[in-house]
Amino acid sequence: MEAGIKIIQYREKKLLPEHEILKTAKKLKTLTKKHNALLIINDHPTIAQKIHADGIHLGQTDTNIKEAKKIFSGKIIGISAKTINEAKQAEADGATYLGIGPIFNTPTKKDAGKGIGLETLKQIKQNTTIPIVAIGGITKTNARMVLNAGANSIAVISAIIGKDIKKETQKLQAVIQ
Repeated sequence: MEAGIKIIQYREKKLLPEHEILKTAKKLKTLTKKHNALLIINDHPTIAQKIHADGIHLGQTDTNIKEAKKIFSGKIIGISAKTINEAKQAEADGATYLGIGPIFNTPTKKDAGKGIGLETLKQIKQNTTIPIVAIGGITKTNARMVLNAGANSIAVISAIIGKDIKKETQKLQAVIQ
């Protein structure tokens, strides 16, 4: 966050017991609050509500958005989508942003499937009105193309993790600004 990261998404795909996820989420909430960053909790609307997270993010096979809204009273609700139909449905259901991807093939998430490419991203942008966060295989080499194709912002993992995070984040920011 010292590198200028403004949003952190905590993604723990239910491999840990809920009390461990809650413990980590609380620590992350303290950190993000200290650094004026937002915290999005993936898949766990109950935990997001308990720690007063800034938002939740749900995949296509997670709790549906209508049920999540009954649990989580926050304002930010993101939904993952790979197709125009999924994106349009998420928007109709009340999502506040779309997580679109993977844009490119990615080694980070083994079950992400094949990258959807820039053309599909463009088509989703043309058929929706809420902000798009693109993810999947995005690097400083292709980030500008992703934004030009219609993404409002990008999410990265492997582009900065395992390296000097601050330095790599700053390089990425220089490319996209």
